Amino acid sequence: MLNDLSKNLDSRETEGRSLLRAFISTPATASTPSELDDIIPKRNAGVVGNLEVYYYDYLDDHLQGESPENLARLASLPNGGTLVYEALNLVDGKRSVREIRDILSAAYGAVAIDAVIDYLKLLEKIGVVTM
Repeated sequence: MLNDLSKNLDSRETEGRSLLRAFISTPATASTPSELDDIIPKRNAGVVGNLEVYYYDYLDDHLQGESPENLARLASLPNGGTLVYEALNLVDGKRSVREIRDILSAAYGAVAIDAVIDYLKLLEKIGVVTM
């Protein structure tokens, strides 16, 4: 019974992802689907917890005065603070950049894949994730 439930869940997840992709438009300038599916970010196990806690901001501390313009694109969207937080939470070494964007878009509204990629590249620059 548990195996049947698991198979049904996997089937529904695949079906849901297909429907989600059909409704989310990708800009013409975006990378090809296969390229985005091949980029799988992995979180650095040495960086534990949230990047922003009380009066400490990990990004500010590690960018050493550089302007985090890559962060601004994702953070400037509606629910931007939540998007930034959740984007990092979704990095598990298994999900592709496209899957992360699809999940964010499903939960919070349309999110440009370029904004997600730019944010993840910023995190890669300071050693929080690897791509």
